[in-house]
Amino acid sequence: MDGLLICPTAEVTPLVRDLAGAGGPLVFLDRTLPGLEVPAVRVDGTEAIRDLVAHLVGLGHRRIAFISGPEQLSTGRERKGAFVAAMAEHGLSVPAGYLEAGDFQAASGRTITARFLDLPEPPEVIFAGDNLMALGALDEIRARGLRVPGDVALASFDDVPWFVHLDPPITAISQPAQELGRRAVRALLGRIGQGPVESAALPARLVVRRSCGEPESTEGA
Repeated sequence: MDGLLICPTAEVTPLVRDLAGAGGPLVFLDRTLPGLEVPAVRVDGTEAIRDLVAHLVGLGHRRIAFISGPEQLSTGRERKGAFVAAMAEHGLSVPAGYLEAGDFQAASGRTITARFLDLPEPPEVIFAGDNLMALGALDEIRARGLRVPGDVALASFDDVPWFVHLDPPITAISQPAQELGRRAVRALLGRIGQGPVESAALPARLVVRRSCGEPESTEGA
């Protein structure tokens, strides 16, 4: 084995700590782990989440709920922090009932969406922290006979090709997945060659469609 490209699914484990301490060729993909000097190639969604919140506020939305990822993952923490900060920039607070952590799987998105919709004052928008949780949210919304975006708007972090085939197409934050993979492999090859390798953060971007009440003329690809 010449090198390892790892996408950690939890915090620092003994195995990962030992691998990092051994000093062998190792690169983290789309995750960072505290206390480990390992190059990481990841996506930074901070500006895209800021753009999304500004977009939602511009459409007149104020009650925006967020299904974040797991707290033990750097991506979950980063997206949650970016969302809360972006809301604060517009003078909007995030009530405790409007912020819950899922597990990046559809079932958690549906369960949390049900709790959001059962609130005395349900949100106007549900923003899911990944596409599978967005799918779960959509399942729950449709199971209740509600309309997107007429009854509740829906947005997703992590765009997927089938979002454009839904009615309405889903507004989403797109990650540069192919470039992320290329940069990560190049970083690992650099480590194998014992050259200097720096961490990299690639920007995500907002893709506006029609699931948040946008006019058809604004729809993106």
